[in-house]
Amino acid sequence: MFMMMAKVWGVNGGGGATAPISAFSSAFVPPMHNNMPLKKSPTNLHVQALNSGKSFPAVQSKHSFDNPKFAMKHKNALMLDLGETIGEENNKEIVANQEKDIRLLNGAETLPIASRRLLLEPNKLKAFDLSKEPLKSFHQANEEMIIRHAVPEDATQMRQLAISLINSENVKPEIEVDQIEKDLQEGFVHALVIEIKEEKKIIGYLSYTISSSLNGGKVVYLGDLICEIKYKDIPVKLYGELAKLASKNEEIKEIQAIANSKSVGHFLFPGMDIVPKETFWQLQLNDNEVEKILKNGVNVLCGTLKSTLYLPGKLSGDEAIYLIKQWKEMNGEDESTSNLTNLLRTGQVGAVTVHLDVRPSVVSMLFFHGNYYSLWDGQSIWVDKMSFSPLHFDCHIPNAISAMFGKLVELSNAIGAKRIGWIFNEETKKNFYEIMENIGAINMTKQEDWHIYRSNKSEFSEYLTTTGDNYMKLNETHKQRAKDLLKKQKAREIEKIQQE
Repeated sequence: MFMMMAKVWGVNGGGGATAPISAFSSAFVPPMHNNMPLKKSPTNLHVQALNSGKSFPAVQSKHSFDNPKFAMKHKNALMLDLGETIGEENNKEIVANQEKDIRLLNGAETLPIASRRLLLEPNKLKAFDLSKEPLKSFHQANEEMIIRHAVPEDATQMRQLAISLINSENVKPEIEVDQIEKDLQEGFVHALVIEIKEEKKIIGYLSYTISSSLNGGKVVYLGDLICEIKYKDIPVKLYGELAKLASKNEEIKEIQAIANSKSVGHFLFPGMDIVPKETFWQLQLNDNEVEKILKNGVNVLCGTLKSTLYLPGKLSGDEAIYLIKQWKEMNGEDESTSNLTNLLRTGQVGAVTVHLDVRPSVVSMLFFHGNYYSLWDGQSIWVDKMSFSPLHFDCHIPNAISAMFGKLVELSNAIGAKRIGWIFNEETKKNFYEIMENIGAINMTKQEDWHIYRSNKSEFSEYLTTTGDNYMKLNETHKQRAKDLLKKQKAREIEKIQQE
């Protein structure tokens, strides 16, 4: 994610550095979508009076509806989450797995991060052949450079590079170098690096994860993009090589980044554009907020709703069938149903459901995965899809949404994640904005100017050739477009100052 200021491509958040823009100097640091600076929830949130349907300011109540962790202490917050891997039929083994995972979830805070991550393992999709051979060789600034896949041994250099570009003692990484090594080794995250060949010195990297979506196909999520500013063309080269890899894989349908401002992404990602009418949301969690949520949680379920968490790869066959049936009842038989069947059976997504305790029909459900990752602060949770029953919207949906995210907050706390992210389409989700704000979620597009950049296969393939740097030449169009946008933005700022 990016912001342009003078000589600095800086960060106001986004997956690679949690520093404010003023913390950067002489650096080209445009990380992506998951590492927003953690900020306190707004103080003007309103609490829904659940029994009366009225609302009143949160500051007037001892128990705030703006915290999503309430369900964890409620006796009806059911945890049926943790069955066996698909295909296992031994009931004793199923029960043993459930008990083991529940103990791990409940006591996860005392365990090392490597053990905690077993609760929510990323998909480890190997869409590319991670060859040790260079993907590209070129000369720049009188030096021979190569682009290659990152290996675990690069972790120290990658962390040192990021720290050297962040001129602030207040910015601390959430994960250590040895964890980066393990995550690269185990496929939790991937990266491309640019290296000065003779010195074997890494001067930039682009991290990414790959995940499947209910929308169909696999998506490449761009993570951290770190590079010194003097190598201004390197980010485009990194993206170009990643796009080349993606274009050769039939299963990959999209590349997605989330960048700050409506102009920056055009400088870096040829073939990508801002997705209109989509907004990026985050539920940001830090230790203080989580503790506050745990202490001040309120019973909003009123004894009528039950929430259930299903971890990826831990579902029984019956549980998968149940989730698919509920999805079909809400959405009908469409392409997403067959996609969901495959993703559940292969352990690529997990789910949270909320249902009335008097009957099994689901009020709301969401599907999520753990492929939301930064080399700076590690793994977070990404919500791929949400669905709601229109029959229960007026009376149950606000509480059901809170219950679903309460489960994800519990899981986030267990695995040490700091963020939950998702995207809303403005045309279909307007009714949910106030509800989301009431659980403490932040509309990062409206409030912080973060925008979703996305390209489908035909769009990014158009800018690539198997030889040469065609994408570099064609990117000039996008650079000019970005310059025009910056001029308009500057003109608006000047006009605003004059009006004041």
